[in-house]
Amino acid sequence: LVAFGGAGAQHACAVAEALDMDEVLLPSGASVLSAEGIAEAAIERIEIQQVLRPLDEVIASLEQIVDEITTRAIDHVVDFGVDRTAVQQLRVIVHVRLQGQDATIDLDWAASVDLKALFQERFTSLYGYAPGGRAIEVESIHVLAGTSMPCRDMIERPVPVAYTGPAETQQIRFDGQWTEGQIIDRDGLSNGDHIVGPALLCNAMTTV
Repeated sequence: LVAFGGAGAQHACAVAEALDMDEVLLPSGASVLSAEGIAEAAIERIEIQQVLRPLDEVIASLEQIVDEITTRAIDHVVDFGVDRTAVQQLRVIVHVRLQGQDATIDLDWAASVDLKALFQERFTSLYGYAPGGRAIEVESIHVLAGTSMPCRDMIERPVPVAYTGPAETQQIRFDGQWTEGQIIDRDGLSNGDHIVGPALLCNAMTTV
């Protein structure tokens, strides 16, 4: 169970018990996790250009069209104050259909992709029959550009070690009754510290 929010940690153990869960993961900045996520999120921009032309007419110039759309998308991200060198094309989707149809099939595109073969494969998989000889139309092209998400190293779980640091003892309320427990400064904990409750772990951000 992952607990976050200003009061999430105060209810996490009771929720975990009700769900028969043995472990609760509480991020260090649990009360500001949403704000932290927004601050570190990738900045992205979607740019879409309508085409409405047969695939056979577009295919030779498709890469150039995608480059032009990508440039516009990147420009919009740069307008947010992002360094242009940090922005890249993240995804290109070509919306394709049989001429005369309304619904499109979304195909991820790269220079090496055979769009006609991919469309025929996806069409057959979706509708249960081959598209036949009808002309294929490119309805629009959709480009996503933006920054990359920050990379984070995987953290290995430390070996538990009995906590021997400072703690204040006082009456705290658990399961509807008062009991004697420890009050511990969470900021003073080290990786692997193992605490046997009842206890409250407190810092400026949250109370566990």
